[in-house]
Amino acid sequence: MERWKIAQRAERKYWQIYDIDEYQSGDLHGQSHKYAVQLMAGAHGYSEDDVILDVGCGCGDMLNLIDRGLKVGLDPNLRFIKRGCARRNFEPIVAVSENLPFNPSVFTKIFCHNVIDHVADPEQTLAQIRKVMKDGGFLLVNVDAHSSTLKLRRTVSEILGRFVPAMLDLAHPYSFTTRDILKKLVKSNFQIVHMQTLFAYKKRKSPFEIMRFVDGFLTQIYYTRFVSILARK
Repeated sequence: MERWKIAQRAERKYWQIYDIDEYQSGDLHGQSHKYAVQLMAGAHGYSEDDVILDVGCGCGDMLNLIDRGLKVGLDPNLRFIKRGCARRNFEPIVAVSENLPFNPSVFTKIFCHNVIDHVADPEQTLAQIRKVMKDGGFLLVNVDAHSSTLKLRRTVSEILGRFVPAMLDLAHPYSFTTRDILKKLVKSNFQIVHMQTLFAYKKRKSPFEIMRFVDGFLTQIYYTRFVSILARK
């Protein structure tokens, strides 16, 4: 829990400088909001009967792109999110994902965008999501997925970060591979419907030929991809 509190302090600092216009126009994560909404639409479309939840909604950028259904955005840091939030057109709820304040079987569609590696307990988060989702409902999980080699390096940094805080990736208490996320979803009794990579993080190219060769090799074993996984209850 202490590690999660450290991550939340980093999240709050992020939201203090957040610019919704810059984020949506030029940032890869901002663009991925649009892709996520489209991917969910491809599963079953959107209707006025939908009850939609965005777990870890931030400013609600994704919900603002959907023009149908009842929309709810949940985030523990909503009270700290100021810039751009005047535009939101959803019901805001301040709560944590490990204890969703809703009745069972309420939501038809749930987004978990860039969240599952930020929470205190990923397994409890998925269990709560399944609890509040209607039978046949859809869950879209978007997350940074690391190669096994990079995950190992990040895990070591996380351990050493207990003694040298500068080694921590402050906002990310967890590091996952794609396989890790798939296993957690299946273990939580979700059916995997579709998976794709939205984008891969690019390293700055070296001006030296030998280093470009080394970088090309390393990208095969040392990478992070932002993946989108559509699952169904």
